[in-house]
Amino acid sequence: RDYAVAHSLLRTSLSRYSNVEPHAWAFKTGAHGKPELASDLGGVPSNLTFNLAHTRGIVACAIGSGLAVGVDTGRTDLAFDCLSIAAQYLAPSEAEHLARCRPEDRTSRFVELWTLKEAYVKATGRGLWESMMDFGFRIEGSRIHFTPPAHTSADQWQFGLFAPHPRFRLAVASACGRYPS
Repeated sequence: RDYAVAHSLLRTSLSRYSNVEPHAWAFKTGAHGKPELASDLGGVPSNLTFNLAHTRGIVACAIGSGLAVGVDTGRTDLAFDCLSIAAQYLAPSEAEHLARCRPEDRTSRFVELWTLKEAYVKATGRGLWESMMDFGFRIEGSRIHFTPPAHTSADQWQFGLFAPHPRFRLAVASACGRYPS
């Protein structure tokens, strides 16, 4: 159900930016497997980009014009060993921060960090070719600080983190008006 709703949301949202009907959108697989718009659609702005995310109970899409975008969603109400996962996949500074969090806040903070990281790698199009340990985030109140990987700079990116419901987090990454190199 969430998969179907997410794809319907994407098609309907894309149609707001062109004269293509929702059912007529065609997609292709780009570099590293990132979905892209098929280039043979008439009436579609050539610089239209998108990304899609769904987690049980929440769906989201991000649409950009001339910029790379990524979106990710996550649930905060699942039980798992976030410290063990953090040690394997998060940047050392993120794992240390997580270990210092109050135990009742750890899962939410882990999901916030993870969705930010996923939104970023989805926006770059490199997906899991990008090591999750090579870049990191620090969240201070409503501010998100980004420590980028070696091949980019922090000022190339903007991030948003949202809690549309206490059980969910949603993160968005955008490349500030240009595709990352």
